[in-house]
Amino acid sequence: KNYLRHRNLTLEFSERVNVIAGISDGGKSSILEAMKWPLKNTQGFGFRYDPVIAGDKGPAPKKEEMTSTILNFDDGTLMRQRNERGVNQYILNDDLKNPLEDLRKIPDEVTRLANIDEYNFQEQHDTYFLLQDTPGEVARKLNRVSGLTLIDSSTKKIEAMESAVSGEIKQSKKVIEEKEERIQGLDFLDRAEPLIGAIEKSITQREEFRKRRDTITSIVETLEDLTRKKEEVEDWLEVEKPYEELQALVDQREKEAERRKALSDLVSQIERTESEKKGVDEFLLIETPYNEICSLLHEKQDLREKRTRLVDLVKNIEETTGDLSLYTAHLEKLKKTYLEALQKAGVCPTCGTRWDKMDKKTLRRHLG
Repeated sequence: KNYLRHRNLTLEFSERVNVIAGISDGGKSSILEAMKWPLKNTQGFGFRYDPVIAGDKGPAPKKEEMTSTILNFDDGTLMRQRNERGVNQYILNDDLKNPLEDLRKIPDEVTRLANIDEYNFQEQHDTYFLLQDTPGEVARKLNRVSGLTLIDSSTKKIEAMESAVSGEIKQSKKVIEEKEERIQGLDFLDRAEPLIGAIEKSITQREEFRKRRDTITSIVETLEDLTRKKEEVEDWLEVEKPYEELQALVDQREKEAERRKALSDLVSQIERTESEKKGVDEFLLIETPYNEICSLLHEKQDLREKRTRLVDLVKNIEETTGDLSLYTAHLEKLKKTYLEALQKAGVCPTCGTRWDKMDKKTLRRHLG
């Protein structure tokens, strides 16, 4: 669908050999390219359908329309689709919710489902399969088809694995011998074990002495801190009473300051109230004329909006009338063209009535 020369093409192949024949540049190779696209992940030529090249008078596909190939097998369905909006994916068995979009290689699911090789395709310029190949090429292809190539490659892999394992075994034996030599060189550890035990015991005792020293040091520092605080308390007791008397005087002064501020705020509020009262009295004198002017301004605004809507409505009616005239003229032109084609054909393609036997009622029915 929408591939090269084919807008929408469906083919049903036989189970054996299928031959596609046709005129030159008629779309034969396009069919093979469309089949190779999902099977080999290849994209030949400019894949998008072009109505000019295909000789089609219809429009070109939209960017969001899919170019797709669907292959039906006995075991399932394979679809490959793509558009110019970035969609490029495989879909197996109509499972649209789980497309395969990693196209760096052919998905394994596609290979298992199709089970098709390059030998299944023969294009018009390819050499005849096996008949024009060299003996060596024939043997290679037969070995691949019969599975001998797989056996040879498997044998080579096994031999390579066997060689690698043999090398690893030799390397492991060498490492074991080196470790045994190192173990023999560590016989002195049996004699050193009592010495190590004595050293560990000495280290443990030293750690215990260190902990005791740290504890004594902490106690001494605490005693010094307490002595310093005791001296500070004694100094404070000497100045406590004068400090309290001074603090009482400071508190009394702050209370007096707060009272003065409250009185000042009250006086300011009374002055503002008197000023606002004077402004209200002045506004009451002009309130009625002010309300009348506001009402007139609102009415003027409403009339202006109604006039704007009427102007827009008249403009829309004029445009609609012009379009209707164009559509009427176009319809009359189409009716005239249809009558000329009907008269030229001599018979109606829908009901089979001959032109010379059509009455006015039949013509009106054909023309809607």
